[in-house]
Amino acid sequence: MSMRSARKLARVFRNYDLAVKELHVGFGAASPEKPSVVIDHTSYPGVEAHLFTIADAALWNAQFTSDRDVLLSQSVIDLEAKDQAEPTDASIQAWSRLTSVLSSIMDCMKFHKESIARGQYGTVIWGQHATEWHRELWESRIHELVPPSEFIDYVDTSIRPHITELNDLGFTTVESCSGMLIDHPDREPYRPYVMFDERSYRGATPHFFALGDMAGWETMYAPHGFDVYIRVFTSDDTEDAWARLVRNARILGPLLAAHRRSNGRGS
Repeated sequence: MSMRSARKLARVFRNYDLAVKELHVGFGAASPEKPSVVIDHTSYPGVEAHLFTIADAALWNAQFTSDRDVLLSQSVIDLEAKDQAEPTDASIQAWSRLTSVLSSIMDCMKFHKESIARGQYGTVIWGQHATEWHRELWESRIHELVPPSEFIDYVDTSIRPHITELNDLGFTTVESCSGMLIDHPDREPYRPYVMFDERSYRGATPHFFALGDMAGWETMYAPHGFDVYIRVFTSDDTEDAWARLVRNARILGPLLAAHRRSNGRGS
């Protein structure tokens, strides 16, 4: 293992406030190490969902350790390629893919981290519940996709383009409310929210949490106990919040396209 490479990789993670507990580069034909890194779950609130999302987008594996930290490891696909090609090249390509996705997603977490510094972030942390409940949902039958054209007439007029684009980008919605008086002149509108279908494809849940955090929305589970529910913080500007949500979905959606295809849902 190259100590210089390990230090360089560790620095990449630290630059995004990710505390590295273990790191195995796995370079070299004779290396017994599987390329992997363990990130401390106390790095910052909500980090687990972000790491699982990064791993899925980079086609790496992600799992919890016994200490509830997150282990990212090279995928089976890469390990098979390592047997067929130059091992060092295969590992370098895998690390390059992971760090590229890491940068793309973590650069979008600045708003979330600024909110944490102000003490404003969601009280539900996906990683604290993922190993205890909702497991049965991950194994359940995937829902049939309903194209936005079939339900968009029931969506608040102001956000129809947003909801359509979210669905087109792979973020399947169940319910929503614009939170704008123009859409609800007869009553006080609900706080702006979107509910995502947790069973739209296997492994979707942390991706929805990550998207909510990237956009600076409050992220939690829906009142019925499943599906991911994100809503605008009361101090936020509603129109800006909707624009941020779609802008970040445009970044995250394409990154997850290959993962969705391999888990039963096309991009």
